[in-house]
Amino acid sequence: MFVLWQCVDFEISDQSPDDGACGCARASLVEDAEPGLGSWNVSQLRELLRDVARAGRVIEDLEISTDVPGLGQRTIVLNAQPLARTEGRRARVLLAIEDVTDRRLAEEALRTSESRYRRLFEEADRRRTRLLATLAHELRNPLAPIVAGLHVLQSETDTAKKAWALGVMDRQVRHLVRVIENLIDGFGG
Repeated sequence: MFVLWQCVDFEISDQSPDDGACGCARASLVEDAEPGLGSWNVSQLRELLRDVARAGRVIEDLEISTDVPGLGQRTIVLNAQPLARTEGRRARVLLAIEDVTDRRLAEEALRTSESRYRRLFEEADRRRTRLLATLAHELRNPLAPIVAGLHVLQSETDTAKKAWALGVMDRQVRHLVRVIENLIDGFGG
């Protein structure tokens, strides 16, 4: 990240921006500047600075994506404010440029990562819900015959019916044991 603070002398002219007469920068203070940063002389920036110098427009936190000579494609945040003009001097603009390219790339990577993990967690939650529904079914299903068998054992005197109820209960208990063993095996126990 770089931040550039410059006090820029700016000649106001109606000539084309390409003939060099629309602005001339003389830095009176540059802090933490990276090599090539002085090449802010990009047409989009020149037009904005011309507007600041002419109309007294203040620019706050304007984000621009542009090709900066020596640095390549960059996303910068521009702040510019006209300074009081003295007699016989060119318009002066206080200019701050912050390169936020790396921050924007990191923010996009974070959004992509958050989206990916959100999808993973949503899928895990759907699978957990299906597992719990299946488990509830597998555990409840054998309980009804076991409860009915207990009722038969308590209320019937016929030993054949009691034997039948014990057989049903035995099969259902063994089924429950298999379900629980499969669960334990499935969870690495």
